[in-house]
Order: sequence, then C-alpha cells, then structure tokens
Amino acid sequence: MYKFQFTNSLKEVLEQSVKESKQQTLIYRKHKEVLAETAKALIIFIPGWQRKLYDYQKLLEGTLKQLDKIDKSMSWELLCFQYNNGFFSKEDPKNIAKELNDKITHYLKYYDGNYEKIFLFGYSMGALIARQAALDMSKSKWLNKVNLVLLAGTNRGYSTESLDWFSAIVDKGTDIFCSELFNGFLAKKIKRGSDFVNELRLSWLRKFADSDEELSANHEKPIAPPTIQLLGNKDNIVQIEDSLEIYNFTKTEDKNLKDVTHAGFFDNDKELNLVIDEICRAFQDHCDNHHQYIKSDKIQKCKNPNQNKPDCIVFIVHGIRDFADWHEIIECAINNYKNEQNKQNKKARVVSVRYGYFSAFQFLLLSQRKKNVRAFIDRYIQEVAKYPDIPIYVIAHSYGTYLVGRAMESKPYIFINRIYFAGSVLPKDFNWGNIISNKHSLHLEAVRNDCANADWAVGVLCRFLQYLPNYKDIGTAGVCGFNNTNEETNGNYKIYDDLPQDFKRLSHQEVIIKNNKYIEGGHGACLAYQIGEEIANFLFSEQLTSKEFKLQDENKDLHSDLLINIGGLSFLGFLIVIGIFFIWIFLIPYQYLAVILASIWTFIVIWVLLSI
Repeated sequence: MYKFQFTNSLKEVLEQSVKESKQQTLIYRKHKEVLAETAKALIIFIPGWQRKLYDYQKLLEGTLKQLDKIDKSMSWELLCFQYNNGFFSKEDPKNIAKELNDKITHYLKYYDGNYEKIFLFGYSMGALIARQAALDMSKSKWLNKVNLVLLAGTNRGYSTESLDWFSAIVDKGTDIFCSELFNGFLAKKIKRGSDFVNELRLSWLRKFADSDEELSANHEKPIAPPTIQLLGNKDNIVQIEDSLEIYNFTKTEDKNLKDVTHAGFFDNDKELNLVIDEICRAFQDHCDNHHQYIKSDKIQKCKNPNQNKPDCIVFIVHGIRDFADWHEIIECAINNYKNEQNKQNKKARVVSVRYGYFSAFQFLLLSQRKKNVRAFIDRYIQEVAKYPDIPIYVIAHSYGTYLVGRAMESKPYIFINRIYFAGSVLPKDFNWGNIISNKHSLHLEAVRNDCANADWAVGVLCRFLQYLPNYKDIGTAGVCGFNNTNEETNGNYKIYDDLPQDFKRLSHQEVIIKNNKYIEGGHGACLAYQIGEEIANFLFSEQLTSKEFKLQDENKDLHSDLLINIGGLSFLGFLIVIGIFFIWIFLIPYQYLAVILASIWTFIVIWVLLSI
C-alpha cells in the first residue's frame, strides 16, 4: 500500500519530500476542494540526478500558476515523485521506473483514474525514468492517456566529454581503475552506452508502432505516446543527435529555447520565464486533441543531405593498437562494388566505428574490454534510429569481433544480417547457438570468419591469456575457426570449413558460419583492398566466397597447431621465468637489493604491456 500526502501548499509538499523517506510520492492539488474525480489532468514530475524536489519549487509553482491563468476551467493535479537520486545512490533505473509505474497505477485505481490526460514530466535523467515508465505501461489501459513532456532529456545518457574537467577526470579514472566497484552506482547506469540507456532506446524503437495508428491496430502493437521535448540551445550536456529514436514517431516534436542552458530549466531566474511559457504551451498542445504535431526534422539533419536513403548500413569496427586507417580502404571497395546481376553500385551507408586507440594493456582488463561493447551498441542505435528498416552488415577485425560478438550475445535486440570477421579474438567454441536461437535468427543469414596463416596475435597471445583467470571470454577463433561444441542449443545453424566456391544458402531459416583457412599473412592480412572486394561480394550477394577467391595456404592443421602450441609453451615458459626470478630474489641476502630488482621487474612488465 502506497501513502499519498495531500496539501494545499506546494512548498509544504516539496519540503516534506526532504523530511520523509527518499522513496516518497506526494500529491499537490491546485485547490483543496478539488477532488481527483473532477481533475482532468494528472502531472507526474520526475526530477533529475542529484536534485531534490525543493530545487524545482520555482519551476513547478510558476508552471501551475501559468496553467491556471491560461485555462481556469482545467483542473490540474501534480504528483511529485522523489527517488534515491543522490551521488552515492545504487538504485537501478529500471526499478525506479517500476516503482513510479506501480505508484501511478495504484493511485489511478484508488481514485478510479478519471483523468483525460496523464503527463510524465521529466527533467534530464528524469526523462529516462519517464520513458522507461511509459514502456512499462505498454500493456496497460492507461497508455492511451499518457503524454510526455521532457526537459533537456538525457535520452542518450551523459558523456564524459560533457562534464566539467574535475568530474571528467573522476569519471574516466573510475572507468579505468575501479569500474567493477563504481558500475553499481546510479551515475554509471545512466551514462552514454550503459546497458540501461541502450536497451531503453532500442526498446522504444522496437516496441512502439510507427505513426500509422491503423497499422498499429492491425499488428496489435502499442503506439508511442505523444512527446514534446524542450531543449536549450546552450545546453552542453544534451546534443541534437541524442534523441533520434524518439523522433521516429509522428506525434513527437521538439522546441529549441534560445539562450537556455541545461540548468536554466529550473535554476536561472532570467531563463525560467521562457521555460515556463514553453512548458505550459506543451501541456496545452497535448490537451488540444486537434493539435497538429510538427514532426522533428532532427533525424533528417543528422543524415547525409547529399545521399538518398541507402540500401543497407555497413559497420566497420577496428581492433586494438589501431587508428582504423584501413577503414577507408574497405569503404572504397564497398562503394566500388557492382552486383553481377544488375551491374549497379550498392547504395551502402558505411559507418566507421572508432573508439580511440585501444592498447594491449587495456585489452588485458576485463572492464575495459566490456566498455567498448557499450560504445558499439550506442553507435549502432544512432544509425538504426536514422534508418530503422534496412539491412545491417558488420565488418570487424581483431578486438572488433569481440565487441560485435559480445553485443549480440548479451543483447538480443541487436539485429545484424551478415557478419564478416577477420583475426577474431572470440573463443573457437563461441556459443552461436544461443544467439541464433533467440530473435537474431529472424535476421542473421551468414557469418564469414577469415583466418590468417601467421596470426601470432591470436594464435599465441590469446592462447596464452586463456590459461589465466578472467580471460575465458577471448580465444583463438581467428586461427582455429569456430566449431560446434554446443549441440545442446536449439539454434538453427551450421559451421563449415570447406564449401564449394559457388555455395549458396538454400534455406533462409538456416544460418551459415563459414571458416576460411588460411589467408597468407599475419594479423592484418585481411585488410587489403583485394580482400575488401571479396568482403563486399560476401555482404551483397548470396555467395559466401566468390569463384575468384583462392586461399593461399591449404596446410590448415600445421599452422593452426603450431601457433596454438607456441601459445601454450610461452605460458609455461612464463611461469618458469617468474618462479626462477622470485626464488632468486628470496635467496639474495640484502633485502633492499631484492626490492630494487622486484621494482625493475615490475617496470619491465608494464613497459612490455604498454608496448605490444
């Protein structure tokens, strides 16, 4: 049972939110004699991160007074939702939204829910909570009454670059050195690329129907709630392209407020009057059933104005110790590819996924390996929001294969049609069955895995690391190829090492995984222009390998076994050297000399890790 407190003073409501529990829902009524049964609109206000309800007193008071002036016949009721949003909060945003949804549902049932409109009114992080609550209502009878008014909504989460210098250093430092400790904090869960933010954005695209209500009725899909977002043109936290997924729906519009900053929506008297006027106009627009929503042009602005709608999106993802210079070579091959049937270039939107220089030392840290998985998903969502209904292909090399594989493994809403891997660092027994047995099977057609005959980085280094704890998520698929060791899964797929050059997939329900062993060269052998032409052929035709493509090395077992054995022997040698070194140190009679030698050894190990 939830307790709702009623008062005639908004100030008393906001002050009460501080005195009472952090999880408190309080109701303010415009007039004491107004009953819920006669109120026509319910406004639920959700504050942002670290801010308490009393911080928004001027904003809320000004909004209610302005609404009263505009239409005195309209009865507005305000519900203030305070949640644990402090600096050290470890709340889960999904649980916060569920708590909000439960309280709204209980309140509406208790008062028979006699409202014409229900407004989810969120500021900054509160916009994320409001949208998650709306998603949770997708099967509720209340959804058709719900409208969203978002103030500077951080719909893509916040980024480190948008923080002040001190906060940016703290944020970056905790990401690198203490991520496992700090990832449990609310602040990390609402960061750009976080699991919560990524899942919310893609769920918004996938769960709600498009603007055609008749189409929605035919498919029994819920319709996206009407949404108005207010943005400040001097906001250094929220950018134009951060909300592309909500702009895909007709009943969504946005308004830019001149000279308004992120905090100006509640904390600046000079900007507040403009903000209140626009908020009231948004509420009135929602209440006007004849209002013609002006669909935002943000998506069109973020597209290439010189390019028509592409036929597909191609993501190119680089690996470690790589500035992604080779992306241009592959992009050129894709743009110059001509289909054998119609002799026309494929109109592909090539997206170079760059996450900065990633050192081998960072690759050794599990938290750092996982961090860029979220970065890949964030970029994926940005592109899908622009073109939600076209095929998606991926070209990934080295650590990039890890990002793609782990993204698909952990998030079933990542849909990819064809995948090309080169120098893969995924385990050879990577569980494709679990991926293909879920929703991916509706989209994924084929995976091609090219292996090089002298790929020391995968065959030796990844094999070496597999002997250590916390490295079971990487492996030697880039040398050994993928194999089917997960027969208990229900995924409909087959893995091949040898196929006819003109092999074509006969059943569209079956996913084909093709290992190509071996291409002549090392870890970067698959990044040349001539291989780029072959990659384009794999992506855009029914062929897994073209007739012209010839493997330079047919001695598969010899090279594979050699590299793997060297990796195992190097680990054994490493243990022997470590053991001899420390035995020698303990035998030294002078302790200070032992400390000096241990320090030199540590410095050498760190230097090697940073250099490789």
